[in-house]
Amino acid sequence: MGMETYSKDGQHLPLNTLKQELQNENIRNDYIYKRIPTYPRPELHVSHVSHSTNLRALRSIKADGGFRNPNVIQKEDEMIWFSLTVSPEELRDAETREMMLVHPGGEEEPFTAEDQAEDLAGMTVSESRILQEFASSPAFKSSSRYGSFRFTFSLRDVLEKYRLQFCGGQKPVLRVYRTVLYKQEVMYAVLVHSPEHNSKFSELPLLEDTPHCICAFRAEPEPHFVWRPQAMSETHWLQLKVDHGGNMYIEEIPQHCQEFYVWDHVVLALHVDDQVLRFEDRELRHHLRFCERDPRPVNDGVRYQSQGDARFQVKTLWPLEMFSQSQFHIYTALTLRNIGPFILCVRTSGTPHRDCYTACSSSVCGPP
Repeated sequence: MGMETYSKDGQHLPLNTLKQELQNENIRNDYIYKRIPTYPRPELHVSHVSHSTNLRALRSIKADGGFRNPNVIQKEDEMIWFSLTVSPEELRDAETREMMLVHPGGEEEPFTAEDQAEDLAGMTVSESRILQEFASSPAFKSSSRYGSFRFTFSLRDVLEKYRLQFCGGQKPVLRVYRTVLYKQEVMYAVLVHSPEHNSKFSELPLLEDTPHCICAFRAEPEPHFVWRPQAMSETHWLQLKVDHGGNMYIEEIPQHCQEFYVWDHVVLALHVDDQVLRFEDRELRHHLRFCERDPRPVNDGVRYQSQGDARFQVKTLWPLEMFSQSQFHIYTALTLRNIGPFILCVRTSGTPHRDCYTACSSSVCGPP
């Protein structure tokens, strides 16, 4: 069965609404209509963004001193793109807040990890780090679908540079850009632009912080996005269940029953026209890290480097910087309680940088 891409400007559509829109327009999709096993939907507070790329684009970023779209032909090409990047600390922090428990039919009910429900190993849900177990989609992985290189910055730094370089010192304007469905991926895009272009983008609603929105921006205590993921797991090997006594527990899904589902993520589209969002050379090098290849690249044309070649290429671009083994994050696939793959970050030396993040389980050696 074939799939069609679907896009809706000016709205961030929850999964149930998106399904209905697709049905109304007779659009087929192998993933979104599946009944996802019961899973938690948290409220994540995310303070970092990343830009993953390949070697050719890395060389252009180095030459330009920042980020731009090299093919400004239509409105889409006036943007540069960054993805929200969730840290392990932000996952753990979300477990202290109320979540929604989402059932296969789409029904939701409030849930907190402090409910002390027991899983198969006899631990409470809070002890088992429930979100870490379910955060298995590409949005939470340290691997890359776009190439071997990733820049990760604090949201504060990116918005501040954009404010000074593109907004004349005024605050950037954030709008609901669109919802896009690609085969298995649901992308929620937020537009960032200068107040000078308010008339150009006036048809798009401002991004507002409402109780049930998918994402919102908050400036305090530090700039961050509130993100309420619609589907955290690309493949579910666990599900939350309730026994006859009303007690909640985590159940393993047999391997032969595991299926692929849709997953979602949030991206920022920064309007730069044909200009460059500039960073100092040392900032670019400091926030650059190597990424392992994702099993499912964004397209067949994505090219990856080995870790050794990536180190060589970066030393060529930044010859005065040491690109040592300790600066790479190395991941090992483990099996925990026979429930499936788990991502572990092994640091070869040193201590974690305060901005070191990976999305699944542990800190990376510097931004991923």
